[in-house]
Amino acid sequence: MSGIAPYTEFATTSNFSFLRGASHPEELAATSAQLGLAGFGLADRNSVGGVVRAHTALRDIRTATGAAPRYHPGARLVFNDGTPDILAYPETRAGWGHLCRLLTLGNRRAKKGECHLTLGDLLEWSSHLALIVMPPLLAPPVLAEALPPLLARLRDVR
Repeated sequence: MSGIAPYTEFATTSNFSFLRGASHPEELAATSAQLGLAGFGLADRNSVGGVVRAHTALRDIRTATGAAPRYHPGARLVFNDGTPDILAYPETRAGWGHLCRLLTLGNRRAKKGECHLTLGDLLEWSSHLALIVMPPLLAPPVLAEALPPLLARLRDVR
């Protein structure tokens, strides 16, 4: 794998994030390999629907070329209580179970195609997950004040 720099994009969104992502997970895997990225993290909106397709594509790339970017499957958690979006990447098999439980909980509360999550849900199911808080680019002052306590709560969960 020839690369420009050891760069990993963690906020990649596929077409499994309806009306937000355009590329198929297989295309994202192929493009990350062509660009020589060290890795990429697939994080669709409240979904892990595309993770297997990306994994399969990377396995095929590795078989054909002998190398492939490192893959970090996860989800972008979007909350309905004002909590900023958080990327969640399982660190262990237990983490996968927790992420799937969290998404199932949010999906059961909502009508089809929606997911209702709260910070409390994440705090309950966050063990074994690596989290990346994604505040909006133009965060209102209220969020700027709320972010440090949120980060402290998430750090204390471990």
